[in-house]
Amino acid sequence: MQLSKVIPAFGLPLIFLSASQAIEVPVVSYNFVVSPTGPFYIDSGGEFTDGITDTVVWDGTNSPTMAHIEPLVGWQFATPSIVFDFGSVYDLNEVTLWFADSDGHAGVSMPSSVTLSSGAFSQSFTITDPAGAGVMVPVVLSGFSVETSSLSVVAQAGTALNWTMLSEAKFSSIPEPSSSGALFAGVAIGFALTRRRKKSR
Repeated sequence: MQLSKVIPAFGLPLIFLSASQAIEVPVVSYNFVVSPTGPFYIDSGGEFTDGITDTVVWDGTNSPTMAHIEPLVGWQFATPSIVFDFGSVYDLNEVTLWFADSDGHAGVSMPSSVTLSSGAFSQSFTITDPAGAGVMVPVVLSGFSVETSSLSVVAQAGTALNWTMLSEAKFSSIPEPSSSGALFAGVAIGFALTRRRKKSR
């Protein structure tokens, strides 16, 4: 996370976040509403928050090793449903989920949609399967805003889905441009007043 220093006003050093800089929200814990399918694709503990996103998956030609598939958590003939707990209330407005894109090879496919929910908030996103297969695909869900300390993530299985594989989840809070602009304007006014007071002495 980058912090930019602003000229001190009234003798107090101030900082502000760039409006385009996303703040990653830490995940304290998560619970499965629908348990993964064992024995190979269960969560060994912290799989979704270990930072491992890039791994090889099935594409009809390669043969992933255990090292490749260990970071994956999978559901067979089931709809993945997970609740993530952040410990504190955050203004969430972006979620990134890494799904295995295998185009049906080895029975593994991308979900058809993902629904985020918390309390009265609920928003569904249609997932478009990109061209190619054999990698983990980061699916970015944005265009929403919800203040919450936990979030439910449900990945809807496709009609012919056998397996859904997920390796990582990231949650972000992006400062609104208007908020950062207002802060900067306030700092500028304070600096101008400080200069005027010094000149009048």
